[in-house]
Amino acid sequence: MSFPEWGRSYNALSVPLTSDWQCSLIPIRDLPDVDRGWKLSYDERQTARKERDEQIEQDRQDFDRLFRVSIDRRAARSCTEFRAYAAFISEHLRISGLSAPVDGDGVTRILSDAVRDGQLVPAISRAWCGSRRVVRQYAPQSWPKRAPDAKPTIYSFRDGQLVPLDASGRFNDDTPYVSARVAAKAAASAGSSGGSGGSGFDWLGAA
Repeated sequence: MSFPEWGRSYNALSVPLTSDWQCSLIPIRDLPDVDRGWKLSYDERQTARKERDEQIEQDRQDFDRLFRVSIDRRAARSCTEFRAYAAFISEHLRISGLSAPVDGDGVTRILSDAVRDGQLVPAISRAWCGSRRVVRQYAPQSWPKRAPDAKPTIYSFRDGQLVPLDASGRFNDDTPYVSARVAAKAAASAGSSGGSGGSGFDWLGAA
């Protein structure tokens, strides 16, 4: 049996309570709404919220009754689990530096008070089959790459019709795009020369 859906968070701290109970401590700001997709009716949403609140209250009572950390001050200096507790407390709870835990009793007191005060929400899995240790959850270190936005297609008039241009600004048949202003100038120049091919308007230059 895993944690309930609302009991999962990348900021949570997972701690053992008994031989087969594991508790996820979730910062209150990470607790999701019971109906994030707004798929339930009002009555269904109220019922789901009531059931969740009742479960949270039961988990809060069980956590307060069972959670104990037995690490003395000397062992805390080299204990990996104590460092996980201390880092979690430092990042997610509002305590002064003088109140930072120095042993297991301090961790027990601070986390139990935070659960009672509503800063942390406990979610208990009562048939846990995973690791029996203190585990901090972390967000993925890499995310799927976002697909590049599609580039808009640019069109231009040719022979009285809109024709798409490619990425280099040419018509799809590789004909260079000539703006209407340049084309009109070329036509006027050609007309003033009387249509003579010998006047030699630089069409390539215009293009």
